[in-house]
Amino acid sequence: MIQPRNPSFGPRSGLVPRWVIYTGCGCLLLLLLAAGGLYFGASWLKTNVLEPAMDSEAQWPKLQALLPFEQRPLGLELQMGLDLMSVQMFVLQQGSLQVMVMNLPEADAQNTKDAVTDPSGYKGLFGLGERKNAEKMQITIQGVERKGMRFLQEGVRGPNGMTNGASVILDMSKEGSLRPLLVQLTRIDSSSEAIADDEIHRFFEPFHVGQR
Repeated sequence: MIQPRNPSFGPRSGLVPRWVIYTGCGCLLLLLLAAGGLYFGASWLKTNVLEPAMDSEAQWPKLQALLPFEQRPLGLELQMGLDLMSVQMFVLQQGSLQVMVMNLPEADAQNTKDAVTDPSGYKGLFGLGERKNAEKMQITIQGVERKGMRFLQEGVRGPNGMTNGASVILDMSKEGSLRPLLVQLTRIDSSSEAIADDEIHRFFEPFHVGQR
């Protein structure tokens, strides 16, 4: 005669005790554990990533290491700085211009530079939004020739609403550095008026990014 098998409530088997698997309350416990993991994960993310990212006093020195300056540029607001998974990113605002500074991993650096300044690519940074009317450009900033691209950014939503408008992205990588340093300027008033060279020069004026 075959004896019915009862679930074992003995020692753990693997990472999860058997009673967790065999009992109905075990399902509830697993849900609670998962919820607890999400809660503590979110709490860790808030404490260790989001709150430091919004602390401009903590982020200014990090930005200064990438774009050196003697005094903080007047009228330039540092809204966020993020250092995550080998990517440094800063979001700034100056009047109607939103500025993104991105220090990217050195892996496949040249292809990264080529991709973000390729007029044939219609997707925006990190696959967000679209680029239209893109064209390559070159500009000499503080004695150094910089390559980049002008385009019209569409379909990108920022923390304060849509950040669509005329844009410029430039390769501002330092000589000898293996990590691509990219800077994008975007009109956040949805204007399609191209960002002129003199506007670019004015933005970089407080920073030491050339040979002066």
